[in-house]
Amino acid sequence: MLGNLFRKKTLADLKGEAEALYQAGNLGEAKLAYDRLEERATKEDPALAREAAERVIICCDKLAEARLRDAADLETRGLTELARVELKHALDTARSAAMIERIHEAERVIERREAVQQAAPLAEMSDEERIALIAGSWEPLQAEEVERYGEPFMQAVLALDEERGADAAALLESILLTAKEPSYLYLELGRARLIAGDLVGGERDLNLFLSRIGPDEGGTARLLAHRELVRLAHERGDREAALAQLEAAAEALDSDPRTYLDLGSYLRLLSRPVEAVEVLEQCTELFENERVEWPVLMELGLAYGEAGTTNKAIEMLEAVIEQVTQRGTRDLPPTAVTALAKLHESQGNLARSADLYRALTEGSDGANHALYHREAARLLGELGLADEARRMAERAAALETAQP
Repeated sequence: MLGNLFRKKTLADLKGEAEALYQAGNLGEAKLAYDRLEERATKEDPALAREAAERVIICCDKLAEARLRDAADLETRGLTELARVELKHALDTARSAAMIERIHEAERVIERREAVQQAAPLAEMSDEERIALIAGSWEPLQAEEVERYGEPFMQAVLALDEERGADAAALLESILLTAKEPSYLYLELGRARLIAGDLVGGERDLNLFLSRIGPDEGGTARLLAHRELVRLAHERGDREAALAQLEAAAEALDSDPRTYLDLGSYLRLLSRPVEAVEVLEQCTELFENERVEWPVLMELGLAYGEAGTTNKAIEMLEAVIEQVTQRGTRDLPPTAVTALAKLHESQGNLARSADLYRALTEGSDGANHALYHREAARLLGELGLADEARRMAERAAALETAQP
């Protein structure tokens, strides 16, 4: 009895096991069995080794074909990014040139279809329609002012929309020569100068705009100006000036959660998580029916985590996942999920951490799929789930090999 247990398997045994797995439709395990057969037979029976290698290719191609079908189904349902993920997995798996070409053709079909869909609205939208779309975001006082500037201003708006900063600036400067008590004109001129590379002039005009509107006036236009000034201050290393702009926006627009989200996010960026938590908690109070949007929950969760309040951080980040998945998508925000996975691991909840990394392997963050597979494999190994860990590690290795 014991002799049978420890008897070295023959090539016929290995082949039989592989064939049985293949016939049962267990292609992943069959592929591994044929790998073992090929490795053994290489020295003992080269012909059988070649046969096993061919069967490996067949198994891989069939697995890739299943991914290809899943991608087609996702694309039909309008889930293009998830379809791309499936096609990438299919490419990682496929072995034959014919199957690889089929997958590449599926990718090309998606790209061609998406290009046509994206181009069509641009081709069909007239200048008047583009202006109407842009004007829909203007504040009432903004619309009232710019209406006085007539056609030259509308041409500047179109130039701005196309990021032709110098052309827009030239048009707006000509309007400024005769404009009476301009305010919002300076906002557009500042934006145009920044696009054209005139940072000093752009910053000056944005500050002029803010100085010419009322203390609680401006809405989205004010927020846009403050955000540009924050970006400029941050890029030149003046963190206090950037903070001052964010605080001014929050003070002026004290019922707009966007201003508190911006300020809280920046405080966290500056490694001041306790202050970030305080600001972001104020932000949550501005939502009706306590239905806080997930980007706010994510920032608050990250800030709690960095402040060392682990349980609250987990609560917030789990709420992010719940809110996103309720919308019917598997494409979770990687920043929130990776932070949550690390927090669960620090608390000893390895199973939940592994599940989160596995969820990320199905998302659109393809550049980090190898890392997510590797982390899932590590955690599954620590949980004693050897088979699952091995599969994840194999996928990670395949992705790492495929990376340029």
